[in-house]
Amino acid sequence: MKERLGRWVEFWTGPVEALPLRIFEVAFAGTFLLRLTRNFPVAEWLTEEGFHLTSAEWATLGYPAAFPLLPLWGAWLYVAGMAAAWLVLALRPGWRRWALGALFVGAVYAQGVDYLSASSANKQSIMVFAILLTGPGLWRDITTGRWMVSAATVRALQATLLVLYFSAGWAKAFAGDWLKYSDVLFTQVQGVHRSEVAAWALRTLIGWRRLRPVGFFLGIGMHLIIALLMANLIFFSLQMWAYYALFVSAERWGEIGRVGMFPRQG
Repeated sequence: MKERLGRWVEFWTGPVEALPLRIFEVAFAGTFLLRLTRNFPVAEWLTEEGFHLTSAEWATLGYPAAFPLLPLWGAWLYVAGMAAAWLVLALRPGWRRWALGALFVGAVYAQGVDYLSASSANKQSIMVFAILLTGPGLWRDITTGRWMVSAATVRALQATLLVLYFSAGWAKAFAGDWLKYSDVLFTQVQGVHRSEVAAWALRTLIGWRRLRPVGFFLGIGMHLIIALLMANLIFFSLQMWAYYALFVSAERWGEIGRVGMFPRQG
């Protein structure tokens, strides 16, 4: 019993090589940075030159007052700061908490300056940056020189992906229309998120009976479908793909290549 409990504790909190976590956090933060480009030009998004609701209008919608807007130079400084934080996170593992702190503050500001333009992906960024920022730090193994981290952070993020999938599927199946209609895919890809690829798919993969098996085979790549067929949701797909780095072992990532994130000791 004690041995089994010890293995359980070791699995959830024991030391593991940090490479998968590092690849995840750099990739995930990169999706946040890329998603900021969706709100360009910054003058219309972060300054008074664009359209913004008043505090009274936000209150009517059930939101608190928005964060203060920035001058144009401040808006570009914000974007530059997020880019700099990502570079520090990618290149200087010893400074990762400072970089994660900046990214967390940046994600909170992106949420609060315009609640309607900040999608659920931004809320997820706030949550993930908070987990990474407050979780156990990295350390170097004195014998191997490799960066290590407590498995607790990795397991929490792995569980996050599973919870996201389960809750989204449950909501769509039992509170939505997945189990009610047989043409859910057909109706969704011709809705407000329809892209040019979706229009082609409707005519070709789904519209022609003989090619429908090909369309459903592509459906296995759920996030690829979302990225290709739904306009402006590619950032969500990139964000979700980043989680899969956590399920690849450090040894396998080592075979793929360390991509320069962990310069050798000395």
